[in-house]
Amino acid sequence: MLFLHQKRLRYVEINIDLYPSRKLELEKFSGSCAVPKVFFNEVLIGGLSELKDLDESGKLDEKIDFLITEASSAEAPLPPLSGELALIVRKMKETIVVKDRFYKMRRFINCFLGSEVVDFLSEDQYLERGEAVEFGRKLANELFFRHVLGENLFEDGNHLYRFLDHEPTVSSQCHNIPRGIIELKPKPITEIASRLRFLSYAIFEAYASEDGRRVDYRSIHGSEEFARGNQRPPYNLLKPFGVKDKRSQVALLYSEPLIHFALVCGTQSGPALRCYSPGDIDKELMDAARDFLRAGGLIVDLCGKVAYACKILRWFSDDFGKNEIEVLKHASNYLKPTDSEALLGMLSDVQLKVIYQPYDWGLNC
Repeated sequence: MLFLHQKRLRYVEINIDLYPSRKLELEKFSGSCAVPKVFFNEVLIGGLSELKDLDESGKLDEKIDFLITEASSAEAPLPPLSGELALIVRKMKETIVVKDRFYKMRRFINCFLGSEVVDFLSEDQYLERGEAVEFGRKLANELFFRHVLGENLFEDGNHLYRFLDHEPTVSSQCHNIPRGIIELKPKPITEIASRLRFLSYAIFEAYASEDGRRVDYRSIHGSEEFARGNQRPPYNLLKPFGVKDKRSQVALLYSEPLIHFALVCGTQSGPALRCYSPGDIDKELMDAARDFLRAGGLIVDLCGKVAYACKILRWFSDDFGKNEIEVLKHASNYLKPTDSEALLGMLSDVQLKVIYQPYDWGLNC
């Protein structure tokens, strides 16, 4: 509002496109939801033309003086709450159905339909269906929810979306996020910084030269192979460490398959980032495997007798077992008991079809 700036008047804008529920309030105050409308506290001035007429007649300064000296009435329109959108989303979470659903031959946990959001917003915010879709896109822009595969921002219909705090990575691992509604208590930044500093020091100390002046970054890059027992990487003919390579002397005698649920390459289909400690490493690796496989890394369709497996189980199958059946049996140890029992039952009947999920190389950010 250039006119108000020229008069050096501070004001609060209530955008009824962003806060559609305020339309009824505006209509109650002014008899119309046409905008712009200017209020001096509880006093309706009118539109910009009425404001300029007051200025030309010399009465505007009088009203400004009154505005400065008098306290605001409880009847004045309230400024938007800082978390007003969050309140709408919180109410939406309590209303719409959030559950596991199948989409494109995959099971997605804790998701909802775009049509359900439009139904809710239409009723709660008194919007036409097209307006509710636009409002839903504003909520998606604020990262309150997103499409499970990132196919669109927000659309009406049978598209699947998931609240940010229901994302498997966020709900199980992330405690410090910039937006959305999260029920977990954020960890102090000092604690996170301390853990990262500790891990960095440990890595640099392990790969520093004897005089402490150089770091062998190539060895750090190849350090995965210590836990893999110097196994040959996927689609490679040679082992990482040759016979004369000193690193082969400290590689594990047997591969540790759980390392694949801890190594993070920052992709959508990869494991979540988390911290590990020397004293509890075995338990923490098993927890990482459970979180990854139960969050979609291995999906069991009992009716269709199909197992949808992450390609990590295929690429590094030698670390998990001698054949596909052994790999799935190994992975079943980390599924929910009901899913594990169903998978083992189908494996014993030799009626199982295994489909490997497409790997999403998109950045997990």
